Amino acid sequence: MKRLAFMLWMLSALACHCGMADSPLKLPQRMRMPALVLPETPREWVELYILAQNQPAKLLFYVDPKTCYGLEKRQPPLPQVGISGLNRLYALRLLGDSGGIEMIPALQSMSAQYRQGGVNYSSKKQIAHVIDLTIERIRYRAKGRDAYVREMIRWVQSPEPPWEKSDEVIDYVERVVEAARALAAVGAQESVPVLTDLCNRPWWDGNPWVIHLIRALAWLGDRRAMPVLERELARFTPYQAGCASVPAAFIPLEAREPDPVLVYWQMRTEGKSLPQAIEDIIYSMADLGGKFEQREILRECVGPTAIPYLLRALAAPPSSDRGVDVQGVAAQLLGEWRVKEAVPLLKDLMHHARLWSLRGTAAIALGQIGSPEAVDALIAAADLQQESEFLAAVADALGYLRDARAEAALMNLLKHPDANVRYSAAKAIESSGTIRILPELEQRADQETVGSVRRALVQAIERIRGQ
Repeated sequence: MKRLAFMLWMLSALACHCGMADSPLKLPQRMRMPALVLPETPREWVELYILAQNQPAKLLFYVDPKTCYGLEKRQPPLPQVGISGLNRLYALRLLGDSGGIEMIPALQSMSAQYRQGGVNYSSKKQIAHVIDLTIERIRYRAKGRDAYVREMIRWVQSPEPPWEKSDEVIDYVERVVEAARALAAVGAQESVPVLTDLCNRPWWDGNPWVIHLIRALAWLGDRRAMPVLERELARFTPYQAGCASVPAAFIPLEAREPDPVLVYWQMRTEGKSLPQAIEDIIYSMADLGGKFEQREILRECVGPTAIPYLLRALAAPPSSDRGVDVQGVAAQLLGEWRVKEAVPLLKDLMHHARLWSLRGTAAIALGQIGSPEAVDALIAAADLQQESEFLAAVADALGYLRDARAEAALMNLLKHPDANVRYSAAKAIESSGTIRILPELEQRADQETVGSVRRALVQAIERIRGQ
């Protein structure tokens, strides 16, 4: 009965923080939520999540398959889920969410084995510490929600250790991270001021570990956390995702966990109409630095409804230096959605944009659209006098077309002195070349001095011969 009550409590919490009800941006509610700044949810984790709802004791196998509790046969309850450090961490977190006190003896035994470096074990005190934290979570959760939330908040408010004491730092961070995640998992809105205050403290401010607190705040979905989310997403850099010094590494999105960027945009667009939200997302690229992933937000949450606004942004971008970012994303999405109305604007951008990168983006978009007008514009752009980076993009765009009319332009690009241009031309020929050009291709392959280009030419020759 207690477990049933707890599961109802957890489901209620999930329903409360799945999204901002007043935002026009609607997220798909699924086990594997869209991943933008965080790694996507492994399929194995969905299986573990389902197992936790039905037979949580079997999660012990993924903590230690040799002394697991409640399984007579030492074989995985889920054959498709392997034993790994990340799966072990997620299994422990799920055990903390749903495991019963009857599992504590088995967890204590596993912790001792890890800590002592027993048979078939290496001495891994960190793993033992996370197991011990899981045991504490189970005990406090058994006392009811209020006691559990109070204890997790107490963990979050633990005294900060001096940086020179590395073991204490690791233990402290793991305790705070596990508590913050636990508070998010039960929808403890009362913890939002505590978590935001912690993010603002000097010990955490600017620290790579703060991303774990940001994840918890995002999962809670409380708009009071928006300033902290915006600040940290503006600072976010890829090194945080794989920083080897961060205990327990940087884990993927959990099952049903929303990406912080998605939550940020729902918070930011709360109370706006859909047109207002679309314009805010598009034009924010001119003044909002960092990892805000506007292109992916438009793709995931808006879709082709954004096309008229993207056409307008492509034609009349903001006058700031970063107006080119607005045009670049508009060009990418209009090309991806094959919007033929964008061809005149993209042609103009390809010919007159100040930056070669923006002209290259326009070329790729024209290649994706593939209308006759786009084909003619790209063939004309394959001029050897252009920058090599731009010509490589033109070659890539011609490859999208798979049109024999591009053959002569691509053969001409094979003469370019830059190997990147020749490589892109060879890859494009592989998709659109005809048997008529085989003799010249074979000659160029024999003369090519750069290995990657030669291999691309050989692949093109083999593909054409096999037609």
